[in-house]
Amino acid sequence: FAHNGDLPKFSNKDNGGMHPSLGRANCRGACYHPVGDTDSEAVFCAILNALKAEFVTLPTLPVIYETIQRFCAEIISGEEESAIFNFLLLCGQYTMFAYSWPGSRPGSVVWNGLFYTVRKPPFSTAKLADVDYAVDFSKVTTPADRVAVIATKPLTVDEEWTEFRRGQLLMFDNGLPYSELYDCQEVEQQGRGLSSRVMQKASNNCTPIKDRCDTPALLRHLVDVVVGAPKKNTVWANNGADLGCGSGLSGLAFRSCVGNLTGV
Repeated sequence: FAHNGDLPKFSNKDNGGMHPSLGRANCRGACYHPVGDTDSEAVFCAILNALKAEFVTLPTLPVIYETIQRFCAEIISGEEESAIFNFLLLCGQYTMFAYSWPGSRPGSVVWNGLFYTVRKPPFSTAKLADVDYAVDFSKVTTPADRVAVIATKPLTVDEEWTEFRRGQLLMFDNGLPYSELYDCQEVEQQGRGLSSRVMQKASNNCTPIKDRCDTPALLRHLVDVVVGAPKKNTVWANNGADLGCGSGLSGLAFRSCVGNLTGV
């Protein structure tokens, strides 16, 4: 976990050492406590405690993405104008999450946000922005390489850098960014989800609907029966909004039924 920013409600100076809990967690049941007095330690422990309270089995990537996004909204809530919250969170062997709520500290003109660029073949030479130095990446990489670089400001002058939108959470895997739940699910299906020696993996197998507790798929099945759709990929509407149901997989269940499905 790496954090850059200012979070007043997680600062010992502003709240006397009492930090808010997130999600289902509560202060009395907290397992993780900051050793130092920085807001970075406090918010990291709050996220860990919230994740521990949220799951008894190892979640899939779409579910952990939606959960972290919800925690970020809680952290920022009520301090939208004063908070600066940029972080990187590594989860397991393959996955990293990055979130940005940018801003400037009082009296400073420095903009604290996040930018990223993806380096992939064909590699070229990149010139650093702050010193007279260039790197020819074609000489230090292979055609199979791909890497995402994340920084608080663009590091080079001849690469395309993308600034995170305010409140944007991205999941990075294998050098690529993802922000849609169905993309996270595709990464999961490639065998690049979370793994643990102490938590059992949530089942991701396809079993008959009558034997599953899969609300989105069950709801779609029931709608299919009522509407009498003759084909699995029948498009019901050109545009739709996914309001979710808490599982993080609603968009997956209805993706083929709606031309443009927007998450809410």
